[in-house]
Amino acid sequence: MLNSINNPFHILAFTETWLKADNYNLVEFDDYEHICKIRPVDNNFDMKETGGGLSIFIKKHIQYKLREDLNFMLPFVETLFIEVPHNNKTFLIGVIYRIPNTSIDLFNDTINSLIEPIKNEHEIILVGDFNICLMKENSHTREFRNCMQSNSLFPTILEATRVANVLRNGDYQVTQTLIDNIFINDKLNHKSGLIYSSISDHYPIFLSICNESLNYQENSQVIYCRLIDDNRIRKFKSALQLSLTNSLLDVNEASEAFSKFDSKFTELYEKYFPIVSKKITKKSLLKPWVTDILVERIKIKENLLKLSNKGRINKSVYTKFRNKVTAQLKSAKAKYHDKEFAKCKGDVKKTWKLINNSIRNKIKNNNIKLQENNHIIEMSKIPNKFINYFSNIPQELVTQITPVDTNFTAFLKNRTLNSFLHV
Repeated sequence: MLNSINNPFHILAFTETWLKADNYNLVEFDDYEHICKIRPVDNNFDMKETGGGLSIFIKKHIQYKLREDLNFMLPFVETLFIEVPHNNKTFLIGVIYRIPNTSIDLFNDTINSLIEPIKNEHEIILVGDFNICLMKENSHTREFRNCMQSNSLFPTILEATRVANVLRNGDYQVTQTLIDNIFINDKLNHKSGLIYSSISDHYPIFLSICNESLNYQENSQVIYCRLIDDNRIRKFKSALQLSLTNSLLDVNEASEAFSKFDSKFTELYEKYFPIVSKKITKKSLLKPWVTDILVERIKIKENLLKLSNKGRINKSVYTKFRNKVTAQLKSAKAKYHDKEFAKCKGDVKKTWKLINNSIRNKIKNNNIKLQENNHIIEMSKIPNKFINYFSNIPQELVTQITPVDTNFTAFLKNRTLNSFLHV
C-alpha cells in the first residue's frame, strides 16, 4: 500500500499489532527504526494473551526521544509516546488504543492525566483507535470530546474510518463508524485525510504538518505604542501637579524653572505612559475594539469552560461570566464605531468608506484568474470575454434545437377559436 502512494510519511503508527516478544523484530520497513509496545502476558493483569500492541516506525534521519513516563499497558488503554523536534518546536506524538468494552471514564481520566500537565510545553498529536464513534451523539462521545477539547485537542478526521457489513435480522447491513482519529492542537497548520485501502477493515488515516505557520502568524508584525487611558492620565496629572508644587515654588529664574519643569514632565510622562511592544495580526486588525483587557477575559472564559466541562465548577458560573464577556465585547464594538463615525462627521466620503469597511469581507483574494483553453486571460480582455459569452448564449441554444419539417401549427391542438390568438 505504501509503495502505491510513494510513501511520503516520515512517521508510521500502528495499533493492534498483535506482536510478541519472539516476533516483533520480523516487522520492518526500509530506512525506518521500529519501536513498539507489546501487550504483557501476566496472570495479575486482566488482559488477553493475544491482540493489542502498538508500533511506531520513524525515519532513521529523524531525532526522537522515547517518553517512557507516558507509556502504559493497562487493561483499558495502551499508549506509546515519543518527542520529535520540528520547526523549532517540540512535538509530542502519542499512539493510543482503547480496548473495546472497557470503562470510558477510566480512559478519559488517564488521557487527561497524561496530557494536561504538559500540554503547554509541546505541540501534541494523538493518533490511534479510540473505539469511540464520533458520528454518534451520546454521553460517551460527549465525555470523550470534552476530555480532548479541555486540552485544546481537536479531531482532524471527520469521515467514517471503518465500514463493515453486519448480518442483522437475516440481512447484511453496511455500518459506518468514526473510531480512528488524529487529534492535534487547533493552531497547527496541517492536511489530513483517509487512505481507502482493503488492507484492513479500518481505513488508514494520515496527517501532514506543513513547514510554514499559519498566515496570520506569518504576517504578524510588532509595533510600539504608549499606554494611554483615562486612569493613567488622571494619575499623571495628579503626580505632575504635586511635583511642580514642591519643586518650583522657590525658583526665581525662568530658565531654571522651565528646565526643571521639562525634566520632571518628561520623567513622569515616561513613567505613566510607558512605551510597550505589541504584536499586530490580521485578526487584531479586523477587531480593533478587542483590547488587551478583553483578551484576558476571553482567556478566563475559556478556562472556566474547561473547568465546567470537567465538573470542577458549576456550569452557571461559566455561563454567567460568558454572557458578561459577550456583553462587554458588544459594548466595546459599539463604542469603537461611535468614535470612528464621530471622527468622520461632516465628511461623507470618509463615512461611506468606514461603512464599507465595516460590512464588507475584510480578506480579499486578489489572485483570482480566468482561463480559456488553458491560457490565462489578461485582465483588460475579461470584460469583452464576458460580453461575448453571454451575448452568444441565445445563438448557441438555437443551434442545439433539432430542426423538423413539421409546421408549427401541428403542435397547436384543441385550439379555442374565440381566443385572442388565432392561426
